[in-house]
Amino acid sequence: MSSVSRVASGLTFTKITRQTNNYNKVLSAINAKVYVPGGFPYEAFNGLGYIKPWSITRLVESSRAAAFNKPDDKNTGFLDASRLHDSYLFFIASTSTKIFPELYDMSVKKAPLELDIKLDYVGNRAYKLQTTISVQGASSPLCINNTQAVSVSKDTRTPLQLPEWWKEKYSSVKGEPLKISRLNVPENVTFTNHRLQAQASDTDAYMHVNWTSFVKYCYDAFVISEFQKNPEIVPQNLFRNMKHFSACYIKEASLGDNISIRYWQDPVVSNLYNFQVQKESDVICECSAEFF
Repeated sequence: MSSVSRVASGLTFTKITRQTNNYNKVLSAINAKVYVPGGFPYEAFNGLGYIKPWSITRLVESSRAAAFNKPDDKNTGFLDASRLHDSYLFFIASTSTKIFPELYDMSVKKAPLELDIKLDYVGNRAYKLQTTISVQGASSPLCINNTQAVSVSKDTRTPLQLPEWWKEKYSSVKGEPLKISRLNVPENVTFTNHRLQAQASDTDAYMHVNWTSFVKYCYDAFVISEFQKNPEIVPQNLFRNMKHFSACYIKEASLGDNISIRYWQDPVVSNLYNFQVQKESDVICECSAEFF
């Protein structure tokens, strides 16, 4: 199955949302806004005071939890999520994030935040959400994320088309699917390799590596390897800020799995690096990251 990492069930969404100050407002059938009064948490910042890229996707995930939260027994929530979760599980298949310089501008407070969530694509087995993250009241966003999920049967764990009533209800959505092509490995490229083990803090309730953790693995592999190549490098040149990153999820990794990462610099775009995450001989995830 060309997907990975189950999205938490409706019950888990509710549990998470009830423990935060985040709240949502449904604006239309396909649009919702999530308010995050506290903004990015302390652990979202790195040692230089900049936002870690995977903190963005974790905020995207938590905002989806708030948006999908079922407010009462008479309401099925945004996109009828609670009704869908009665019969379906969803896997994240791909994600892409565009980051604007304001995210790294230390004069810009990263709170309170508002996240505009839009259903942007509906297919037979997939849907895509676009999430725009902004400081509340700001005229320009900090970043824009697109994440596509695919549906499987909750009972059989096999691929299952989205229900006809749901596709018909949201048929007005005309956006394009998030297509991330598999990486083409150039000839005579120089690889850098890194090994790690899937940690408990990176897994979800199913003991699978959460989809947001793979970008973290790739970034850590890059920083550690570049430091080993040049121990005299200054932190400002080592902990580089990302301009754009994307990931394609192919297979799963579980708690305790030994994982290897190989990456290479793009031969054309000098600030672009491509990553393959492998478990044994299988490529389970591919990521690309462009730095400022």
